[in-house]
Amino acid sequence: MATLTREKTGSWNIRFVDEYGNRQSVFLKRSYTEQSANDLKRIIETIIVCRDNNQVPDKRVFAYLETAPPEIRAKLEKVGLITQNKVRTLSTFLDDYVKERTDWKWRTVAAFHTSKDIMLTFFGKCTPIEKISVDDAVVFRLGLEKKYSEATVAKIIKHCRQVFNLARRRKWIADSPFETVKLGSQRNLKRFYFVSMDEYHKLLDGCTNAKQRLIISLARIGGLRCPTDLGFLNGLEIF
Repeated sequence: MATLTREKTGSWNIRFVDEYGNRQSVFLKRSYTEQSANDLKRIIETIIVCRDNNQVPDKRVFAYLETAPPEIRAKLEKVGLITQNKVRTLSTFLDDYVKERTDWKWRTVAAFHTSKDIMLTFFGKCTPIEKISVDDAVVFRLGLEKKYSEATVAKIIKHCRQVFNLARRRKWIADSPFETVKLGSQRNLKRFYFVSMDEYHKLLDGCTNAKQRLIISLARIGGLRCPTDLGFLNGLEIF
């Protein structure tokens, strides 16, 4: 897959075939040891295998590239093995994610913005997304448990999973730090309340128009969820 040879000048040459069938070479100065050259050769082979199988490289590759000298990164970029290192801060990443979700209704956007603000407060706006670890995610959830109900915590963690799973699919990070973090139930039993018929009639008496009475009736008598099942009444001023 990749071969390592030493040139007459003493420099190292790692040869491989790129995705277009072209022969490529990565030259290393003779000051590099054979061990260092072999380490890079294995990294190149791993990147090629992942590329050919549409997989994300493992953490070992990310760790190597993170500490690699700029000249090594430049050589790998030149032959198309890696792309230019773009720092994606959490703030920018979340803002871009919201812009992409043109399918969301305003209530969904508002709910996500609440989770977004909580994430930014904890992790920091300028934190690169690849720097957020599983341990960070666990501590984040533990902090949420002290402030919010189980249903709210579950909703926030769900949003975290959504965005970091997207980053993983786009190969911006190796793994999602929230993949194994407990989600919990989004049902808040404390908010369950049975509206009696007497209360129902009082609500109707408090309505100012027929549209409001229709919504109250559909929710209490018809059993429709408000506002999700009443989307066909979108635009009514009821609250």
